[in-house]
Amino acid sequence: MTHLTLDLQIGAAPHSEQLLQQLATTALALWPRWHTQGASLQWVRQVTAMCQRGEPPQIAGMAVVAQLRALGSVIAGSRLVLILESEPLPLAAAELSVLIRLAEWLAAATLVDVAIVLPAELAADPVVDAIRYGAITLPAAAAAEALLTTDTASVSAYITARPTRIYPLLDHPHPESPGEQRLAQLLAADAELHTLFRFNQPLKTVYGSCFVVDLLWSAGRLVVEIDGFRYHSSPTAFEQDRQRDFELLLSGYYTIRLTHTSVMKTPEIAIAKIRDAVRWRYATL
Repeated sequence: MTHLTLDLQIGAAPHSEQLLQQLATTALALWPRWHTQGASLQWVRQVTAMCQRGEPPQIAGMAVVAQLRALGSVIAGSRLVLILESEPLPLAAAELSVLIRLAEWLAAATLVDVAIVLPAELAADPVVDAIRYGAITLPAAAAAEALLTTDTASVSAYITARPTRIYPLLDHPHPESPGEQRLAQLLAADAELHTLFRFNQPLKTVYGSCFVVDLLWSAGRLVVEIDGFRYHSSPTAFEQDRQRDFELLLSGYYTIRLTHTSVMKTPEIAIAKIRDAVRWRYATL
């Protein structure tokens, strides 16, 4: 899985420019599957022309909040959810209050649903009373995956306070992953493979865990992961990848891993590996 890292610090002013860039990138990935009812016709025409050129729909000189609201309105039909998570570290009441105000500001600016994920010791703080209504309790490790895979969030952005991570768009190649974007182009042009795979699909395992896999051929129970060195080179990531493959295997899914470099530099080899794996699965089904 690929993540986009930003740098949002609790106590700092909302990084509206960074949020604008991410929403514009998301909107470009979803275009033309927009919901334009209520959006300004002039704005829609202008940003449509930008998307047709492959440019993120950001308009120079237009107020950031106005753009956030416009982008939020056209992608809200895809059920984008912004989820802010505070790490379980010492957090002063004033800092927690800033996090809550940030969530309220995002909801007002974008008109997109916003949720906050807090550890139990922070969730009990009186400062949280303003947003406590309707809160749910989840095991810490399962919170993000549960929110990511609910029926009400077919597209999700998972935002943490320190630092920020953006989960991929479900059913789409990640807009910030050149490897996924390139592989999507290659698969779309391949007569044998183009109808088989879907990007960024949630899978539940026999262990009760849930993983979002880069590519899934559901009928063939075949998973394809694209591993970039940045996110898969640490000892922790190495261990997690193997545990993930183990749980998927015992759940009936076979996993092949391609490096981001191989997809970008030798795409014909990457496609050949996927084709060989698909033909093997056809023979063993």
